[in-house]
Amino acid sequence: MASAGPYASLCTSLQTDNHASTVPLSFLRAGCLFCRPQPTAQIGNVVLLVLVQARLEEAEASAMKGGKRAQQKLEQRLRDLEMELDAEQRRHAETTKNVRKQERRMKELAFQADEDRKLQDRQRDANDKLQQKIKAYKRQVEEAVSAKFRYTGPTRPDPTRVPDNVRGLCRRPARIQRTSSGLRQSLVRPA
Repeated sequence: MASAGPYASLCTSLQTDNHASTVPLSFLRAGCLFCRPQPTAQIGNVVLLVLVQARLEEAEASAMKGGKRAQQKLEQRLRDLEMELDAEQRRHAETTKNVRKQERRMKELAFQADEDRKLQDRQRDANDKLQQKIKAYKRQVEEAVSAKFRYTGPTRPDPTRVPDNVRGLCRRPARIQRTSSGLRQSLVRPA
């Protein structure tokens, strides 16, 4: 192996057990390329290629580990967001239901207010008609009183005047007396 070139010692040292834990396996496999005699420029390129491949594999391995962690974090975040979305959708459905209920209540109240206003208008019209009737009756009473004053003058209670209904009662006993006296005379005179 000493005739293999200047990198043969490097190749043998890389393949020993004490470096096996720190050097990737692919690098060790590629180390056998150093054991063959090759031109110096090609050997440098090969070493560079092996080192780059080793770094790439290390980066991929760490990226896989970090990527899995990141993926798990993103999946957890996605589950949390889905749970928040479900909760928000439930709250939105409940709010929408409450809004519809309040809109229905507002329509009922508006309808009731409209009915109350119509009832109030009808009552106001009836009240106005009654007020007009009262005014007409008052006017008729005033006209009747003024007509009475015009034809008879102001009337004061006359203590000698007897009301008609009482006067009729007063005349009856006199009529009864005349009738009874007439009956007596007819009974006394034989015909």
